[in-house]
Amino acid sequence: MDGEGGGVNAGSTNPYTTSYKEDEYMRKPWVDQDACIGCGLCVTNVPQVFRLADHDKAEVYDPGGETEDTIQREAVDICPVSCIYWRD
Repeated sequence: MDGEGGGVNAGSTNPYTTSYKEDEYMRKPWVDQDACIGCGLCVTNVPQVFRLADHDKAEVYDPGGETEDTIQREAVDICPVSCIYWRD
């Protein structure tokens, strides 16, 4: 250590870690609005992430509202027209 005490978190940045928002690095769900039929399955199953827009098509409003696993199982995998994709 530097002899001043306080360790790694004593008002300085640890050079071995990076401060970032976790959601900047997660895959984000995306709905192809042209293919969406507005059935609402994704909205019903994962309302924390999806909603029906004014034109009755699903849209993502909070991509970090649920885990990737849940979004995959409860929306992507069951979409009848396969219009929900992942974007990095």
